[in-house]
Amino acid sequence: MIGTPFFALCLALTAPSEAEGKTEEIEEIEETPIEETSESEGWYGKDYAVYDRLLSLYSPTPIRKRSFQMVVNHRTNQAFTEDAFQSFLGFDSGALRIGLGLRYGIFDFLDVGVYRINANASLGQDVYEFDVRGQFLHEKKHVVNMALRSGVTWFSQKNAKDAAGGFAQLLASKLLWHRLQLTGGLLYHSSSTGDNSFNGKRKLASDTDWSMAASGGFEIRLTDLVALTWETTVPFAGYRGDMPAMAGGVKLITNRHTFAIVTSNYPLMSSDGVVAGSNRDKQWVIGFNITREIGI
Repeated sequence: MIGTPFFALCLALTAPSEAEGKTEEIEEIEETPIEETSESEGWYGKDYAVYDRLLSLYSPTPIRKRSFQMVVNHRTNQAFTEDAFQSFLGFDSGALRIGLGLRYGIFDFLDVGVYRINANASLGQDVYEFDVRGQFLHEKKHVVNMALRSGVTWFSQKNAKDAAGGFAQLLASKLLWHRLQLTGGLLYHSSSTGDNSFNGKRKLASDTDWSMAASGGFEIRLTDLVALTWETTVPFAGYRGDMPAMAGGVKLITNRHTFAIVTSNYPLMSSDGVVAGSNRDKQWVIGFNITREIGI
């Protein structure tokens, strides 16, 4: 009989100490530091498309390993300011430049691609571009991303002899504040191509003149879905147009997919055309870019 009240008293005396111990454990858990990441850090993560290009300017970042990327590019040949209503901003004027591409990620640092564009319909010419891109510096370890891209361009022509040329491109990029991508590079092509201009100048794909150019541009992510882009390619040696090749646009970014409305002063989107600059002054064209990545 005496033992029962004594046992109850012992429980009452020990209960507060157990509660205090649990409170200390809870406080200890709550004080454990949690690593915080900003929203913008995830905008270039695995849930979004790899930043592998601005518009025509490639980045040094290959696409993901064991994934395919499909590319569709459209540019009008007629300036969008010329009979804008009748020609539907140039899309009804004919001679559209259409580029179709496919890339494959072999490793995290290496991918390959093939690209086709009907660069000059009046000549019955198709341009095929085959390239490989290898990244050798990563900004997490080396401050900047750097890669070398090189390949071959084949000019398939109905009314002239086929031609070919080689190209090489050094690429670099840097991400600032988790939302501003800066990209630059040097591009050489052994057989550059000029676009049909409005001042009578013309350069055929069969010409063997070479060109070398410097490129630069940026992509600024306004939100997780919207970015503004701009790029400029300035030829400084060999054959070159009267003006740099310039392009800008608004890019919409979703899960491994991008869509960009583009305006530029050149309709040619392959390396042989971009490297030569442009002969168009105020005759800017309009178009769009689509990329879609598919993992396997």
